Amino acid sequence: MQVALSLLGIFETPTVESALPQMLRQYGDATLNTSAAIVSQVQQVSALIPSFLGGAVYSLFGIRPMMAVSVAAFAGAAAIECFIRLGMPERDEEMPTPLDDLKAALRFLTREKPNLLKMVLLASALNFVVLGYGAVGYAFVIRTQWGFDATVYGIADGLISVAALMGMFIVTMMAGRLKIGHMTKILTLLGLTVIPQGVACMLSGGNWTRLMALVAFACIGDVICSCANIIAVPAIQMRTPDAMLGKVMALLSALAMCMQPLGQMAYGWAFDHLPAAAIFIASGAVLIAMALLSASLFAHFDD
Repeated sequence: MQVALSLLGIFETPTVESALPQMLRQYGDATLNTSAAIVSQVQQVSALIPSFLGGAVYSLFGIRPMMAVSVAAFAGAAAIECFIRLGMPERDEEMPTPLDDLKAALRFLTREKPNLLKMVLLASALNFVVLGYGAVGYAFVIRTQWGFDATVYGIADGLISVAALMGMFIVTMMAGRLKIGHMTKILTLLGLTVIPQGVACMLSGGNWTRLMALVAFACIGDVICSCANIIAVPAIQMRTPDAMLGKVMALLSALAMCMQPLGQMAYGWAFDHLPAAAIFIASGAVLIAMALLSASLFAHFDD
C-alpha cells in the first residue's frame, strides 16, 4: 500500500502543481499566490487532523471503517477530477520518454531560464536544512537530551503544526502582496528564528524553560516558512511555459524528495556527535548566508 501511495504521489504532485498555474496564469501573480496558499492550507489541515483524531477514531471504530472512509475519499477525489478540463500542451513531436522529459527540463533551466534553476537549487537546499533540523533535531532534543516523554513531545509537535496552519491562514490573507523581492528578508527572518532555538538549548532555567523557548521560536519559524513557500513555488510556476511546467515541477519535487532523507541523515549524524545548540545556531547562520547570497537573484529574477 505504501508503494502504491508513493507512486500516486509521484504522478499527483507535479500534475496538480502544473494544473493550478495553467488555470490561473491569466489572472496574475497575486491570484496564483492566493490559490497556492489555499492549497497549502488544505494540505496542512489534512495532515493535522489525522494526527489528532486518527488514534481516537481507530480505538473507537477499528481499522475497517477507517479503510472504508479512505477508499471513499480516494474515489470521490477521482470523480471530482473527472470534471476538470485542461487543454493539452502543444507538442511538436511524439510522446517523449521520462528521460527525454528530464533532459528537456534541464535544457530549459540551464539555457533559457538559469534563474529558475538557481531557485530550484535554492529550494532544495532549504529543504535539506529546514527538514533536517526540524524532523530530526526537535525529536532528539526534546526526547533524548531533555528526557520528556512522548506526551510532551506530541503536544510540542502539535503546537508547531498548528502554528504552520495558522501561518497558512495569515499568508492566505496577504498572499497577493508577497513578491519575489521579499524572499531575502523572509529567509533572513527564518534564520533569525533558528538561532534562538540554539540559544534555548543553553538556557539555565530548566528543561521546561528551554522547551517553551524552543517551541515558541519553532512556531514563528513555521509561519515564516509558509511565506517562503507561497512566494517561491508560484514564482517558478508563473515563469515556466505550460509545455514545460510538468517537467520542471517534477524535477523540483524529485530534488525536494531527495533532499529530505539526505538532510535527515546528515542532521542525525550531526546531533549524535555535536552539541545541539551549535547545530541550531549554525543552521540559522547558513539560512542567513543563503538569503544574503541569493539577494541578487531575487532582485533580478526576471532578467
